[in-house]
Amino acid sequence: MNQHGEYTFDSIGANKALELLGKTLGIYIDKTNNTLNTNTDLLASILSQLNGDANGTNS
Repeated sequence: MNQHGEYTFDSIGANKALELLGKTLGIYIDKTNNTLNTNTDLLASILSQLNGDANGTNS
């Protein structure tokens, strides 16, 4: 209420409530990039060295 006894609508609370309701219902989904880049050749070389192969190959 303002000084004259009249009601003024504050939309900030309503907007936040709708945002939270939408997130709860899954309407708004935060998108993230969950990719994993692996270097399989490097990984194979490290594993070969750990297994005792000095050349990096399992023969």
